[in-house]
Amino acid sequence: MKELQDSYNYTELKRQKKRDQLKLYVNQDKEPERISDNSLYSSMQSWMAATTSDQKSVAWLGRDWMDENIAENLNHLSKFDWDEMDMPEHEIKRRWNEGMFGLSILQKKGWKHNRPVWEVRDPLAWLPDKKGWLRSRNFSYMYFDIDAPVHSLKEEDGYFNLDIVEEAGAGSTITLQNDIAQCVPRNIQT
Repeated sequence: MKELQDSYNYTELKRQKKRDQLKLYVNQDKEPERISDNSLYSSMQSWMAATTSDQKSVAWLGRDWMDENIAENLNHLSKFDWDEMDMPEHEIKRRWNEGMFGLSILQKKGWKHNRPVWEVRDPLAWLPDKKGWLRSRNFSYMYFDIDAPVHSLKEEDGYFNLDIVEEAGAGSTITLQNDIAQCVPRNIQT
């Protein structure tokens, strides 16, 4: 598909630069004759602590003194929904992407048990329209390079001929390179 190839060519140099920066950020190899400079790591952790400690929350107020119970119930319901959607965990991932890459993407995948299911997308796996330039109204298309196991696709509508897809494929090169950039410097198995 020409759109995907154009987007890949447009973003590959930027993506590689961010992967290199990520390797430096998480590199934990210590050299005995050198002093480690972890100022980027420290400043990033401080920024995340400051921005995630004060969560946004909905506050319902009644119009009349008799509405206080209803407003209180709505406040409890809002807090419950926030926790049920795993938003605190998603918010930490989203903030980390925002600070590290300057971009965070939270996508609603669908519904499960009458609640929305959200996923934080990897900004390094984003394949945008090169004419969009970070304004969503200007994009003709946006793709994400993700690896999905075949069994997870069987549950989704719209996928067919899954029997011809190999379960144990090599995966995407973009996703693999992103995993290597994040895991190898920290000595984590990919």
